[in-house]
Amino acid sequence: MGIYLLFFIFISAFSIFDFIGKESNQKIFLFIIWLLSTLFIGTRTIGPDYYVYHTYYLMVPNIFELSGQFAEYTIFSKFEPLYIITTSLGKSLGLSFEIFHLIFTGFFVGYLSLIFQNILPTSSFQLWSM
Repeated sequence: MGIYLLFFIFISAFSIFDFIGKESNQKIFLFIIWLLSTLFIGTRTIGPDYYVYHTYYLMVPNIFELSGQFAEYTIFSKFEPLYIITTSLGKSLGLSFEIFHLIFTGFFVGYLSLIFQNILPTSSFQLWSM
């Protein structure tokens, strides 16, 4: 529980720069927040979801084998088609699940920042405008 409290306090401290910081410093701090969030979320190996995704990563074929079985995977799987393609692509590149999960999490955190940017247009939370 303590690590979550420290992470929350750290992110909250950076949010103060939204109001008082210079724009160039804000981009650096936002990049640091993105990096820390990605590392914090992407390196967690706790919870049943992690093991489900890990097992699925081991089961999915590479992208070349998936092309002939894509309909079966999308019909019988509970996973989204784009996730199936992304997982298969990661496996084709020879990435371990941990590295794939870290990269996937980085894209997720970046996409989440785009959503926040659209919801809060007056905020300086614009990670992608760097």
